[in-house]
Amino acid sequence: EEYEDLHRGEREGLGRVSAWRDAVAVFLMAKWRALATLVCTPGFGEELSAREGLAQLAVGVLDELETLQPPSIAFWTVVARRVAYPVVFGSGSRVPEEEQRAMLQRLCQGLQGSIAEGCGERSSYM
Repeated sequence: EEYEDLHRGEREGLGRVSAWRDAVAVFLMAKWRALATLVCTPGFGEELSAREGLAQLAVGVLDELETLQPPSIAFWTVVARRVAYPVVFGSGSRVPEEEQRAMLQRLCQGLQGSIAEGCGERSSYM
């Protein structure tokens, strides 16, 4: 039932999603799908690197891992891989090393939780 509710926006279109409980799931899915599509366009990385505040944007993207659930997290990974990881953990990173360590620890904990949720006895996706 939860899976069906989550994909209802795709199936019926946004105009047909009338239950308020669907609004957040549909919005998050649309947000991350649009961002994933945007970051995959040719030349996006070069254009973005010329902007101010890129490190803050990258840290913000990585911080959102804790709030995401499947399937939105699949689109988040595309954005994180193409935007956040190079900025935060790349060779020319301007993010302080202590902040990088803290971010890496949070990411590992978040991924550990996602893996535990996705498999095992307490899994909702077996």
